[in-house]
Amino acid sequence: MCDYHILSWLGTQPFASILIRSTLSRANRARLGI
Repeated sequence: MCDYHILSWLGTQPFASILIRSTLSRANRARLGI
């Protein structure tokens, strides 16, 4: 229920956005086979 609020709060935290971005880029590279 409050997952969205947690995600929106994390979005305001610099370290969280960096972590999410690095995780997404890692997932994208794995998907592309790089």
